[in-house]
Amino acid sequence: FALNPEPDFEQFTELVVNMWTDKTESGHPGENVQHIEAETLILRGEDDFLVSLESLVELKKRIKKSLLANIPFAGHQVYPEQPQITESIIKQFLCG
Repeated sequence: FALNPEPDFEQFTELVVNMWTDKTESGHPGENVQHIEAETLILRGEDDFLVSLESLVELKKRIKKSLLANIPFAGHQVYPEQPQITESIIKQFLCG
Protein backbone atom coordinates (compact mmCIF):
# COMPACT_ATOMS: atom_id res chain seq x y z
CA PHE A 1 0.00 0.00 0.00
CA ALA A 2 1.35 3.42 -0.93
CA LEU A 3 0.03 5.10 2.22
CA ASN A 4 1.46 2.44 4.50
CA PRO A 5 4.51 0.97 2.73
CA GLU A 6 5.68 -0.92 5.82
CA PRO A 7 2.52 -2.08 7.64
CA ASP A 8 2.97 -2.32 11.39
CA PHE A 9 0.04 -4.27 12.80
CA GLU A 10 1.20 -3.87 16.40
CA GLN A 11 1.30 -0.07 16.09
CA PHE A 12 -2.02 -0.04 14.25
CA THR A 13 -3.63 -2.15 16.99
CA GLU A 14 -2.24 0.07 19.73
CA LEU A 15 -3.55 3.21 18.01
CA VAL A 16 -7.02 1.72 17.51
CA VAL A 17 -7.24 0.50 21.12
CA ASN A 18 -6.11 3.91 22.40
CA MET A 19 -8.67 5.63 20.19
CA TRP A 20 -11.52 3.56 21.68
CA THR A 21 -10.27 3.36 25.27
CA ASP A 22 -11.03 6.24 27.58
CA LYS A 23 -8.60 6.26 30.46
CA THR A 24 -10.33 9.04 32.41
CA GLU A 25 -11.85 8.31 35.82
CA SER A 26 -15.40 8.07 34.48
CA GLY A 27 -14.53 5.95 31.47
CA HIS A 28 -16.57 8.27 29.25
CA PRO A 29 -15.24 10.54 26.50
CA GLY A 30 -13.41 12.90 28.77
CA GLU A 31 -15.83 14.76 30.90
CA ASN A 32 -17.37 16.35 27.81
CA VAL A 33 -20.55 14.28 28.05
CA GLN A 34 -21.75 16.51 30.88
CA HIS A 35 -22.00 19.34 28.35
CA ILE A 36 -24.53 17.50 26.15
CA GLU A 37 -27.75 19.48 26.31
CA ALA A 38 -29.83 17.62 23.72
CA GLU A 39 -32.30 14.99 24.82
CA THR A 40 -30.37 11.74 24.57
CA LEU A 41 -31.55 8.15 24.34
CA ILE A 42 -29.05 5.57 25.59
CA LEU A 43 -29.79 2.01 24.47
CA ARG A 44 -28.21 -1.10 25.92
CA GLY A 45 -28.90 -4.79 25.52
CA GLU A 46 -29.57 -6.57 28.80
CA ASP A 47 -26.98 -9.20 27.84
CA ASP A 48 -24.39 -6.74 26.49
CA PHE A 49 -20.94 -8.09 27.31
CA LEU A 50 -19.10 -4.97 26.11
CA VAL A 51 -20.87 -2.19 28.01
CA SER A 52 -21.95 -2.65 31.61
CA LEU A 53 -25.25 -1.41 32.95
CA GLU A 54 -23.37 0.39 35.72
CA SER A 55 -21.33 2.30 33.15
CA LEU A 56 -24.43 3.50 31.33
CA VAL A 57 -26.22 4.40 34.56
CA GLU A 58 -23.23 6.62 35.32
CA LEU A 59 -23.36 8.05 31.78
CA LYS A 60 -27.08 8.79 32.21
CA LYS A 61 -26.30 10.73 35.39
CA ARG A 62 -23.80 12.87 33.47
CA ILE A 63 -26.15 13.74 30.57
CA LYS A 64 -28.87 16.00 31.94
CA LYS A 65 -31.74 15.15 29.58
CA SER A 66 -31.08 11.47 29.02
CA LEU A 67 -33.14 8.31 29.10
CA LEU A 68 -31.60 4.85 29.51
CA ALA A 69 -33.35 1.81 28.08
CA ASN A 70 -31.99 -1.64 28.92
CA ILE A 71 -33.43 -3.88 26.17
CA PRO A 72 -34.32 -7.40 27.38
CA PHE A 73 -33.09 -10.47 25.47
CA ALA A 74 -30.52 -8.43 23.52
CA GLY A 75 -26.75 -8.25 23.50
CA HIS A 76 -24.57 -5.44 22.20
CA GLN A 77 -26.53 -5.05 18.93
CA VAL A 78 -29.97 -4.22 20.26
CA TYR A 79 -31.73 -3.40 16.99
CA PRO A 80 -30.91 -6.58 15.04
CA GLU A 81 -31.66 -8.71 18.09
CA GLN A 82 -34.85 -6.97 19.28
CA PRO A 83 -36.09 -4.72 16.46
CA GLN A 84 -39.70 -4.37 17.63
CA ILE A 85 -38.81 -3.44 21.20
CA THR A 86 -36.06 -1.10 20.01
CA GLU A 87 -38.35 0.64 17.51
CA SER A 88 -41.05 1.06 20.13
CA ILE A 89 -38.62 2.67 22.57
CA ILE A 90 -37.20 4.98 19.91
CA LYS A 91 -40.70 6.04 18.80
CA GLN A 92 -41.72 6.75 22.39
CA PHE A 93 -38.56 8.78 22.90
CA LEU A 94 -39.05 10.81 19.72
CA CYS A 95 -42.75 11.42 20.27
CA GLY A 96 -42.30 12.51 23.88
